[in-house]
Amino acid sequence: MNLTIVSENLMDVPWIYSWNKRIRQTAREILKLNPDIISFQEAVFKKTRRTLENELKGYTMYKGDASEILIFSKIPIKGYKYEKYKKNGYWYPFSWSDAIAGKGFQHIKFDFGKEKINLLNTHLIAPYTKFKSKAEFEVILSQLDQLISYCKKLKGKLIICGDFNFGTKMMENTHARKDLYKRIKDKLNILNPLEKEKINYFNFRAPFDNKFFQKFLPPLERYVHVFLKGFEKKKVYQKNVLTEKIDAGNKKVYPSNHPGILTKINF
Repeated sequence: MNLTIVSENLMDVPWIYSWNKRIRQTAREILKLNPDIISFQEAVFKKTRRTLENELKGYTMYKGDASEILIFSKIPIKGYKYEKYKKNGYWYPFSWSDAIAGKGFQHIKFDFGKEKINLLNTHLIAPYTKFKSKAEFEVILSQLDQLISYCKKLKGKLIICGDFNFGTKMMENTHARKDLYKRIKDKLNILNPLEKEKINYFNFRAPFDNKFFQKFLPPLERYVHVFLKGFEKKKVYQKNVLTEKIDAGNKKVYPSNHPGILTKINF
């Protein structure tokens, strides 16, 4: 018996690459993977949420208040909660969109066989200044610590999906020189099967899939993760998905500027 989860940042930006057609086709590609649960980040607009609901028949949608995160589940859930982060973006430097979004995290509880499982979905503040701004760094640190504190109180197995806006390496140019990835890994004792993966995300990060851009810009680290706790490593499988161009009307485009992650857990 397998539990299958897909997590994807939709890059819900109207002026990027055949917006609604791209979202619709992305949902159809996800259906081919037949996940039990789908977690989305950057599902910002009502039009996007309507498109997803229309395409993802058989799933129940759970929306995070005014936030841009969504969970779709085929599995009946036992409980749902949305918690807003105490600190969000400022009107400077360029983090006003995060302030408006009012970011937080979703939490669903469900039974799978004999196991009680907690699944969270989140999207932390974006690194508009690469966290050179002290104010910006303090926000992501506060959000991460709030998430960690909440997770520590949970009973049962734990899955955390989301766009964390930090990679697995030491963060540079931060005021406190905090290693954000190490912070969540050590405090929650999480498993991340793709931790040592090496891939240049410019290969499919629109619009930087152009070879001209790749000559001048450094490779990007993975910012999207699916963390797990309470599962045996040998029973967890993860891989990148939604990394190929899709048909969005009159042209082929990448689904997003982030890879999707498929997680399959054997029970």
